Amino acid sequence: MEKEEDTKVYVPQPVAPPPADLRPPPPLEGKQEEQRLQVLSHFSDENYELPGVEKDPSLTEVEKFWLVSRTLPRHGLPGPDSLQRQTTVF
Repeated sequence: MEKEEDTKVYVPQPVAPPPADLRPPPPLEGKQEEQRLQVLSHFSDENYELPGVEKDPSLTEVEKFWLVSRTLPRHGLPGPDSLQRQTTVF
């Protein structure tokens, strides 16, 4: 007699709608915008290599994802030591 296999069905939960009063953050201005562009430019260089990494020192697609304009300010960037912090993170 063969043993019946358990069949489990995964039903994902629906994503909750965003709050009605949700607004995007205000755009960066002045020095903050300059610093954001500096950080973005630094890591967007095609020849950028992660310091101290010997095996494939280029940024992965996942690491590049964190450099999108909306993500940098959300994680405390830009700031006076933006490049140093980001270089250390990666």
